[in-house]
Amino acid sequence: MNAASTHQLTELLQQLHAGNPQARDTLFAAAYSELHRLARSRLRDGGRNAVLDTRSLVHESDLRLEVSLGNTRLIRG
Repeated sequence: MNAASTHQLTELLQQLHAGNPQARDTLFAAAYSELHRLARSRLRDGGRNAVLDTRSLVHESDLRLEVSLGNTRLIRG
């Protein structure tokens, strides 16, 4: 990930923290390819989540981000 991308993600995180509801979708779209690359690397290296495939691991990361931001409506079923 280059410095421009890192700066963009930082700005999106700040917007999300400030309450901008559109920042979440933009953030996930901007970070998706990097998250996918990291997930593929982790699974290839024998990560502990051998049950999950790459896409599932990326979406698990997104869910954890939502929970860390206090958005628990997604997991309340």
